[in-house]
Amino acid sequence: MSKVSSRILNSLLQELHDGKQTSVVSKTETLLAKAPDSVELLNLRAIALGNCNKYEAAVHCFKIAIEKSPLSELTYCNLGNLCFRNGDLNQAKLNYQKAFRLNPKNSRLANNLGTLFKEMSDFRAAEKFYLKAIDLDKTYAEPYYNYGVLQRLLNNVGKAEIAYKKALSLRPQYPEALNNLATIYRDFEKINQAIEMYKRALKNNPNFAQAFFNLCEAFEKKNLIVELKDLLDSVSSPTLLEKEDIKYYHALVSFREKKYVKCKDQCQKINWKKMSKKRVTGFLHLKAKAYENTGEYPLAFSAFKEMNQFFRNSLEYDHQSKQDYLNRLIKRKAELREIDLVQLPVQNKKSHNLVFLVGFPRSGTTLLDTILRSHSEVQVLEEMPTVSKMQTAIPEKNTVEKILTMTIEDVVVAQEAYFEELQKYVDLQNSKIVVDKLPLNLVEAPLIARVFPKAKFVFVSRHPLDAVLSCFMQNFKLNEAMSNMLDLEDAAKLYDNVMEIFDISHQKFSLETHFVKYEELIEDIESVVKNLLNFLNLQWDDAVLAYQRTALERSEIRTPSYSQVIQPIYNTAKFRWTNYANELESCTPILAPWVKKFGYRI
Repeated sequence: MSKVSSRILNSLLQELHDGKQTSVVSKTETLLAKAPDSVELLNLRAIALGNCNKYEAAVHCFKIAIEKSPLSELTYCNLGNLCFRNGDLNQAKLNYQKAFRLNPKNSRLANNLGTLFKEMSDFRAAEKFYLKAIDLDKTYAEPYYNYGVLQRLLNNVGKAEIAYKKALSLRPQYPEALNNLATIYRDFEKINQAIEMYKRALKNNPNFAQAFFNLCEAFEKKNLIVELKDLLDSVSSPTLLEKEDIKYYHALVSFREKKYVKCKDQCQKINWKKMSKKRVTGFLHLKAKAYENTGEYPLAFSAFKEMNQFFRNSLEYDHQSKQDYLNRLIKRKAELREIDLVQLPVQNKKSHNLVFLVGFPRSGTTLLDTILRSHSEVQVLEEMPTVSKMQTAIPEKNTVEKILTMTIEDVVVAQEAYFEELQKYVDLQNSKIVVDKLPLNLVEAPLIARVFPKAKFVFVSRHPLDAVLSCFMQNFKLNEAMSNMLDLEDAAKLYDNVMEIFDISHQKFSLETHFVKYEELIEDIESVVKNLLNFLNLQWDDAVLAYQRTALERSEIRTPSYSQVIQPIYNTAKFRWTNYANELESCTPILAPWVKKFGYRI
């Protein structure tokens, strides 16, 4: 029995790395005839067979290697890798554990076990093994990265950020760590830092599709369309050029350049079933808008319906939570009807001149937000969980009756929770007015009024049929509220309930409210904004008319209107519903009273 030289083994290993799997299978067969007990050869052959999708043959070869050497840590580890890659997680676990028992100081094995347990959703065990791998070899970057992935999965963003940075300190050009850290920065509105990190990731791995498309998305969301176009035009990698996602971004550039016919033609050539799932709704939304802008309204409506059906089939959609949300609104409405006019006690706590900007989604709140934040004495908080933090601090105050019976101590607890969250996003010492913009804070008016009796409200209305239709047509991130927008009738019922809650609250709590009509805002921005600034006790600031510059300078606009508020005032969205009057027939009776109340017509 001849021994296989290290030179031959290294040559075979290089061929494996170079993707020459069939060559390795053929050569190891010949060599094993002369050296049948070589565990190294058996491992190389089994790995090559596995890479050729010959799973059973690979397993059989590994088992022969184990018979030859029952204490081979390498064989158990490689067999574990094969089982893991083929989805047999229990067998992978069994083999990794055997290997680790043979060598409990192997940091690579500890890291593998961590990844296996993460895949099995045993996050406690995953964390334990990642930390074990780090403890065994503090110069090994991969377990830091994997620990970061785990912590991000568990919503421990701070720990994830630290772990990614540690991985990068060990491997400064680690593409996956750069990509994931960039995504954290992007989520926290550090978009410029995110863009630079995505670029670094691509520089080190030009075929890294995830980083490439993340960079495309960042450019588009930041309204850097020239940069996006240049990025798309620079691609030469077949790996990226073959993907349907790149065709989507080319079509998106055409739309943003107002080349609607070209965009429509590009969309018609895209097979969305081959796209990344995270971009499918964006594509269907784009296709629908392309049809709409070429005047093909039935095709547009059909595409919007297709988008919403995709949402309904997704894991993010939860029919029960959607219905529970609506039921809570109906209950709150009934509670408000039962109470008399309320005289709220005024607390001494400074309210920092809080203003709550509310309205049904897609009614113009983002446009008004952008105009107001252009004023030198205004800071705007865009759709952050300040009010929900307040609710969490006093969870037992979950009905109108309980809100009204809040003690001074309850109010102080709620105020402190609110300001603790608020100061993460705004400088409370550096503005006269703080505007908290979250449209559906409409329904939290009773709690806001009880905790901040001096707070003001700015309510933005739009033709109810336009508002509901626009929500139905929007590519929202799903939650319990937005899940009601996937059907026109459901959206109309949501509108009816939230409007009645705010209407009753406005009357019974004597809310200090300024009403703005979206249609009037786009017709005469200067007059409407002057009236609003008077309500807020602010002097006129010419910067409010340059709101587009403010929008362009922002790191990122977090609402679906990010591409619209950088445009000049336009009227195309005004009374858009008339193009879809037939489709809106079922919800028109639900919305008719609000159409009349707000002074519109059908």
